[in-house]
Amino acid sequence: KSRRDSYRAAVAELEASYRANDDRVEGRVGIGDLLVALGRSDEAEAAYRSALALDASAVPAAVNLADLYRRRGDEAQAEAVLREALARSPDNSAVEYTLALSLIRQGRKSEALALLASAAKSTPVRADIVYTYAVALADIGRRDEAIDVLEANLVPSRGSRDVLLALVAFH
Repeated sequence: KSRRDSYRAAVAELEASYRANDDRVEGRVGIGDLLVALGRSDEAEAAYRSALALDASAVPAAVNLADLYRRRGDEAQAEAVLREALARSPDNSAVEYTLALSLIRQGRKSEALALLASAAKSTPVRADIVYTYAVALADIGRRDEAIDVLEANLVPSRGSRDVLLALVAFH
């Protein structure tokens, strides 16, 4: 059996396992993720949308669908999906963070900053969010606040390399 045949068989098996669980959000998101990896974005979009139809508050489906739109260059559609998700899960740091990144890509840093501030307060601490929030603060000239955020989150982020390096750079 060639490697190509083995690969195809493995992909088919993975897809079959996701489809066997497509009565659950996780199965539909898994199908969507696989289809994205295979370059079948229209089918992936349908899979993510079907996951959201099954459970409108399914954060992974919304975040992955928004990422699909971002990859297509449709930041407005990504933002719309994320705003809907945030309305359903108002304190979800993953949605706040992803929406903030979308807004930054659109040049709307002040809107993004408020979302990053909220997301950075989540527990457990996510070092990527803390780091991004601190960089955004420093970027608008609020370096002392950025340092405060990094120092307050160094231990809770378990000494994250990125948090530590940003702290050193800002000092």
